[in-house]
Amino acid sequence: MYRGAAFFTGGLVLAALLLRWPIASHDVEHYIGPDEGEVVENVLEMVKTRDFDPRHPGYPGLHFYLQRIPVELRLLVEGRSVAEIPRAQFYLGARRITLAGGVATAAVVFACGLLFLSPWGAGLAAALTALSPLAYRESAVVNPDLMLGLFVALALLAALRLQESPSPRRYLLAGIALGLATAVKYTGAFAVVPYGIAALLAHGPGRSLRWAVAGLLAPTLS
Repeated sequence: MYRGAAFFTGGLVLAALLLRWPIASHDVEHYIGPDEGEVVENVLEMVKTRDFDPRHPGYPGLHFYLQRIPVELRLLVEGRSVAEIPRAQFYLGARRITLAGGVATAAVVFACGLLFLSPWGAGLAAALTALSPLAYRESAVVNPDLMLGLFVALALLAALRLQESPSPRRYLLAGIALGLATAVKYTGAFAVVPYGIAALLAHGPGRSLRWAVAGLLAPTLS
């Protein structure tokens, strides 16, 4: 049963990626979405100035850093500067990073579902995520919310694993996942709710209030 559900989910994720991939290039030469310019232009400015400060009051830095990685790799491989590459290509690359994050969320949701649902129940949850019309629409632009969804799902997975079997390592991993979600967008801090519930409901000899607090502090110390 598990193998069939896993193959179904894997095929679904691949199908969602293939369906969303072409829409990233839609009107990339002429249309810039509401958040796209702020993200891409800030990333390009960071690259040109060799700076790691995105200087954006509305978003923390992780999404900018994730978008910077493919830009730096491209410049390194091609041996060109930012000015030598058409702007539209940077926007297209940023859109594809966004949609890949949105598609990957379905796989994480499947892993979450396996912890308290049947394999096919987890597959259904992944299907609803992969085939979400809203996620499909937002895959056409650079949208921090799709990347946020991925990291919130990872934070939920870490919290569920913590509840299942508490240990110092799982407390710290769950806290770090929470910190990463918050570092993508400030609203990711709401992932503290499943973390707190997991720490409260966790059972086993590894349950510890001290480690629960240490997990919350882990992102600030890293």
